[in-house]
Amino acid sequence: SGASPVFAERVLSELDRTGARGLAAVDQAAGVIERALAIAPSPKLASAPVVLAFVGPSGAGKTSTLVKLAARLVRARRRVLLVTTDTQSAGAVAELAAQAEALQAPFLPARDGAELAGALESAKSVDAVLIDTAGHSPRDGEMLARLKNTLRGGELEGALTCYLVLSAASSRAALELARASFAEL
Repeated sequence: SGASPVFAERVLSELDRTGARGLAAVDQAAGVIERALAIAPSPKLASAPVVLAFVGPSGAGKTSTLVKLAARLVRARRRVLLVTTDTQSAGAVAELAAQAEALQAPFLPARDGAELAGALESAKSVDAVLIDTAGHSPRDGEMLARLKNTLRGGELEGALTCYLVLSAASSRAALELARASFAEL
């Protein structure tokens, strides 16, 4: 996947040191990789809702990440609103609506920036708003510009934190391209 020889050696030497084999080796390697990567800190809950949008290429795990975070917040007795701007993909709205129902969390689809602003306006009684977005190719500048307009439009300016979700199985070149393409978000 384009990992540097130094990084690969770091992971393998840890496995050699512990003697881990089979699934234990996979878990051990995952731990080494996790400790080596900078992970975004969890935002602090304040008097106003925390608003997080998950952006990235198709298939990167945006919806899965959002649902897992929502489940953790719900277990911590936080009130969560799930929103999707992915209203064009077949089944995307239904999938997130079903997840929201399972979590007993409210859910709203938002087709554009105005509907997203309306969803945020109605979210004053929650601790966190988690926004799922459609996957976009890092090479599709027009779609990325539309996504930027949706997320940054109107009353959302400054009230939103975007997290770029990327697959760890991607090549270094694909990760760099996605990072550069989504940087404005």
